[in-house]
Amino acid sequence: MTCISELRPRLSRQSEMTEKITIGLICGGTSGENEVSLISAYNIQAALNREKYNVLLIGIDKNGGWYLGTIKVF
Repeated sequence: MTCISELRPRLSRQSEMTEKITIGLICGGTSGENEVSLISAYNIQAALNREKYNVLLIGIDKNGGWYLGTIKVF
């Protein structure tokens, strides 16, 4: 059995400390809680340290369509 760490080259300690982690943040949905989910995702995104994390927003609209983008909350 091969584990993931064997498939990618080992990073040096210095590289591990400076490389950003990409986080996929899924929000929205077809339920009546769509707006609540968007606001929650906005707050999570705002709270994350941008020096450590890249945030990839993955949204689901009320019709079930998927999209990539940003959240604008007024």
